[in-house]
Amino acid sequence: MHLGLLALLASCLSARQGDVEQALMGLYNATHGGGWLRNEGWGKENDICTWYGVTCTGGLVAGLSLDSNNLMGSIPGSFEVGTLSTLDLGSNSLHGTLPCTLFTENLTSIKLSSNAISGTVPTCLESASSLVLIEFDSNSLRGQLPEMSGMSKLAGLYISWNELEGTLPKGLMTLTALQGIFLDGNKIQGTLPSFRMCESLYHLWLDNNRLSGTIPDDVASPVMTELELQGNLLRGLVPVLPFKNFHKCDLGNGYDCPLPSNVCKQGCKCSALCTDTCDFWDDCNLDGSAPMLLCAACVGSMLLAFLTRWLTTHDTTASTASCTSHQSTASNTTPPVTPQLPDLAALRPGRWRLSLGNDWDVDVRVKVKDKPFRPAT
Repeated sequence: MHLGLLALLASCLSARQGDVEQALMGLYNATHGGGWLRNEGWGKENDICTWYGVTCTGGLVAGLSLDSNNLMGSIPGSFEVGTLSTLDLGSNSLHGTLPCTLFTENLTSIKLSSNAISGTVPTCLESASSLVLIEFDSNSLRGQLPEMSGMSKLAGLYISWNELEGTLPKGLMTLTALQGIFLDGNKIQGTLPSFRMCESLYHLWLDNNRLSGTIPDDVASPVMTELELQGNLLRGLVPVLPFKNFHKCDLGNGYDCPLPSNVCKQGCKCSALCTDTCDFWDDCNLDGSAPMLLCAACVGSMLLAFLTRWLTTHDTTASTASCTSHQSTASNTTPPVTPQLPDLAALRPGRWRLSLGNDWDVDVRVKVKDKPFRPAT
């Protein structure tokens, strides 16, 4: 009796492992596995737990890590490993859309950053109710984010520098386990909501989108330490926010004056620029780090457009710049409204001097923004 039951269990386990092996080999073949940088054991060893990048728990596949391994192609719709807990295929050359078979109930971490994945973030993402970490940075995802209200364990959401549109999903603001929201560099519209219910939210990066309206008094969570809102269309008065916990805060420019006493142009816990802080060209020698919109208030809208195109063209993770505008001679000329800008392709990351004409130059330094937070999975 017991021997028969053991035989049945062994048969079921063998069949399940056969399905997993078939799913893994489907990914291998769809992404030109023969050209991977490392593919030891794949399709050769009988024990799939010995294949490169595969980790097992109790004889079952629990993790797959093939980041930066020259995967080229798309993730097949047949790729489904129900026991998989962590999946890392970041920094490859994957394209195509996100198949729903990825999002199983056991999945806790999915990393697909720095690929060329397109389409939308599918609503079936919500079926992966155990997800703690989502990393889809630097792809070509578009459309509206799903509601996400049932993802109660989600701690880190990274979908920066894609082409997301629409408004922020209301369900996102109800997730109490969220520690970091990084949606900067998209085309998200609408007004800025309150995040006070996200009681664990430390990092909120929504800069370089198309958010409009005013900053609500309760935009910050009780524990928030980082708030990045520059590069949007936010206007009106800046409310008094609880900046005592902040160590990184940039609200951008274009607000009504006066600013709260704990907000300033630079050198304080939270920086912003109101409309009469800078008389466009006068009193605009900026020393040190400043957001590119702050620079644009001093060197004109043409330079802002130029910097935006350069950042998009060269490095989708670069999103801040510092600048200093000055006269290159002792003449009394005024800076031109239309700067003489160089060819985008001629510039590289780092520091440049751009000639604006009329004996005026601007020094620009571009740097990559760090995202130090990663939740444990």
